[in-house]
Amino acid sequence: ALCDNSEVGAMNRLREEKNLSTTAKWRLASAYAIIGQKEAAEMIVKGISTSVSEYRELSFGYGSGLRDRAIILETQGVLKKKEAFQTMKDIAGILSSSRWMNTQETAYSLLAIAKFCKANGGGSSSKMSYSFDGGASKSLSVGRQISKISISAKSSKSKKIKIKNTGTSTLFITVTVKKIPKLGKEKTKASKMTMTVAYKDMDGKVISIDKLKQGTEFVAEVTIGNTAKYTFYEDMALNQIFPSGWEIYNSRLFGTKGYTNPSRYQDFRDDRVLTYYSIEVGEFKTFTVLLNATYKGKFYLPAVYSEAMYDHTINGQIAGKWITVE
Repeated sequence: ALCDNSEVGAMNRLREEKNLSTTAKWRLASAYAIIGQKEAAEMIVKGISTSVSEYRELSFGYGSGLRDRAIILETQGVLKKKEAFQTMKDIAGILSSSRWMNTQETAYSLLAIAKFCKANGGGSSSKMSYSFDGGASKSLSVGRQISKISISAKSSKSKKIKIKNTGTSTLFITVTVKKIPKLGKEKTKASKMTMTVAYKDMDGKVISIDKLKQGTEFVAEVTIGNTAKYTFYEDMALNQIFPSGWEIYNSRLFGTKGYTNPSRYQDFRDDRVLTYYSIEVGEFKTFTVLLNATYKGKFYLPAVYSEAMYDHTINGQIAGKWITVE
């Protein structure tokens, strides 16, 4: 197909095979698309998965899950699928990581991303217009690969952003909202990971922290899981800020026995503990902090938050609440 000498008969026979793998279907679809039969290509990939099980061939084909995702990206690019951008980001993230890759994976990944960028490279024809909350439309020429527009929303009411692509290149838009939630208004949420928090007494029994007796010693346990299908999470950060009425035991300073943390580094401060870690696919890790309910009064426990330091789509949060030391 690439050299304009396609074997359409063989392609049609292969298309009728009942046990074709997902990757083979995507590759066959790209061949149909290249020779101009995009309707046939769309029929082949209609409803099939873009996810690939992780594997690695040590000989013969030298294939892997990453290599197969690169094949899928190449086909998505030929068919101009909107999902191609996310596939490209996933592969680019692996390319820029410290993960070992064989030549087959590296070559296919670079080839697929290069073709995607050539087809969606933008340039002088990248133009758009946008309006915010019903206001006047503003035009913008996007001269760089990445352009940033800052908009200030001064009220908490719902806002609407309207964007129109007035150029000839595909634009990929990311809307990021930053805010500081009011006390008690945080939400428990998770994206591409799981996170739970439990508070236990020194015997390991789960306790309620709503009302603690002054002098109570207890443990905060945060358990985090990597729910990704193939991504090893590196450079992860966990931020725990504690109420003013609680004191933190620095386990690194006092050498507290029985409480070891699988972290790369922990930074203990007066009112918080910052934990840095990495986590394998399907792995769960539990981080513990020893605490003491020291001062009487009503205090606010802020949200517990964790995220990938270089990919903010990977995050988890447990909402904060008011606590009392009696």
